[in-house]
Amino acid sequence: WFLYFLLFCVTFCRRISRPSLRSYREAFAFVPRSLSFLPPQMAYSPLVTLALTVYLGGILLIAYAMLGGPSPFHEWLTETSPSKLLNLLGPVHASKLRSCYDYVVNKPNPLMQVVYLCVVTTAYALMIYAGYPLIGSYSPHMTNPYLSSDAHKVAGYATFAACYLTFYKACATPAGDLNEATLDRYDNYKYDNVLYTERICKSTGFRKAARSKYCRTTSVQVPRFDHFCVWLNNSVGEENYRAFLLFLAVHTWMLGYGCYASAQLIRHVVERDNLMTARFYDGRTDSYIVGGYYTVFRYLTYAHLPLVGLLLLSGVMGVVMVGFLAFHAYIATRGMTTNEYFKWRDIRSWHKAARKRYEGAEEGKRGPPFDRARAKYKTEDDAPVGCAGSDPSQVNVDDGQYEREDLVHDPGPMPLNVYDRGFLENWGEVLWPRS
Repeated sequence: WFLYFLLFCVTFCRRISRPSLRSYREAFAFVPRSLSFLPPQMAYSPLVTLALTVYLGGILLIAYAMLGGPSPFHEWLTETSPSKLLNLLGPVHASKLRSCYDYVVNKPNPLMQVVYLCVVTTAYALMIYAGYPLIGSYSPHMTNPYLSSDAHKVAGYATFAACYLTFYKACATPAGDLNEATLDRYDNYKYDNVLYTERICKSTGFRKAARSKYCRTTSVQVPRFDHFCVWLNNSVGEENYRAFLLFLAVHTWMLGYGCYASAQLIRHVVERDNLMTARFYDGRTDSYIVGGYYTVFRYLTYAHLPLVGLLLLSGVMGVVMVGFLAFHAYIATRGMTTNEYFKWRDIRSWHKAARKRYEGAEEGKRGPPFDRARAKYKTEDDAPVGCAGSDPSQVNVDDGQYEREDLVHDPGPMPLNVYDRGFLENWGEVLWPRS
């Protein structure tokens, strides 16, 4: 997003600094192939290419390390490297950096809400600036055949208004606060003795209701806890999960509609200006080239950068949002929360490994079945859970040897999710919470 904002500024400045030479198309059609969106004096520099390569490569490595689960690189990135950096800074600066990190990562803060508002508002402003003038009959002799009605402008207003409203609703609706006074209200599920057992919560000091979880970020025991969403600066739980799903659904529609509209606007520009058959002037070789897909893309990237940027942004983020919405639709259908989904995934992995060890053990080393399927597995109750799942560093493995330690015990059948009560009841609990 930042790069697209920067590229828009570069395009705008170049239009001012470089007046039309032979024609508008010839002036802005070509720059070096390596970085077609930068001015020639910058794009020729190998340092710029190297810097952007390192920048994008670093983002990909960090994303792989953070989303790929425990690995040596993940440990180096999140533990070893920060520790060495703090040691070099000294105790005073290290303390300030830790405090800043703790506020950004572990405390409720509006930083990502501000980022969301900036991105959505800027994207819509670019659509009004670059897209709306090309919708409908925008001149006496020119009509966009693909977006011929001004109703698309009204639909755009309504879509972005819905985005802001659902964002506010999801941010303002509390997930629920489970305490001694409200325990009877939220204690609506039985203990399954796999993920949840009747016990006293170490963080709050009172009985922990089934499917609830203590959120470290907000310091609240949340009923039917799902995850903490940094974009909303709010925990997602029993009483606001439906608002969260509505937020996802509306933004999925917004990105899909934005991608479609941007594509149709670009298609109209290509056909209106006959770009596929036009001749483009290449300033590097002082020659003309007939347009092709790559040539036209390079021209559009520079001459219509806001539209191309909106198309790429809405397309990429639309795929991500569709996947995120599909994931939550799946776990809601299966009667799970994000917190429970990752716990069940870990239990399945443990059960598969335990079954393999038992079947591969010698006859005399096989012991009786475990009393509980989670005999060798448990997670810390208040381990943080975000959009990408639980923090791997917060998972504890308990030996749980209830019998002789020299025996390999039968893990028994994989336990079932007792909270999966069928499609209708599962979605009924989402739309009309038991509390």
